[in-house]
Amino acid sequence: MVEEIIIACATDNEEHFPDKHSGEATFFMIYKIDGIKAEFITRVENTSPEERMHGDPQKAKGVVGLLMEKNVDVIVSKQYGKNLKRIKDKVVPVIIKTDKIEDGIGLCIENIDRLRNELNKDGEERRHIILG
Repeated sequence: MVEEIIIACATDNEEHFPDKHSGEATFFMIYKIDGIKAEFITRVENTSPEERMHGDPQKAKGVVGLLMEKNVDVIVSKQYGKNLKRIKDKVVPVIIKTDKIEDGIGLCIENIDRLRNELNKDGEERRHIILG
């Protein structure tokens, strides 16, 4: 059986993925998935610094730092900016093609082997995954 992994879903309202970059989301809903089910862990407010410029490395560092405190393995969002290349060193970025977080979690559960495969790669070799 595949190990559990921790995913963070970018959101503004706890139900939908926003149509903006992951780092601009109001908060992240954190779940533990195991290939069969998902368990809600917590909601984390996005307290990362405001971007000073597009692709601000401090913004990426702030978002990743928040998620690392919760042992997040995967971040799920509809969009990423230039910082996609910076965050993949620490987490697997998933680009989701659905609006509802519930549907996105289901897609992550169905594709947990793909997620785990990317997690096991070195950060420089790691790629984003598109689901949906």
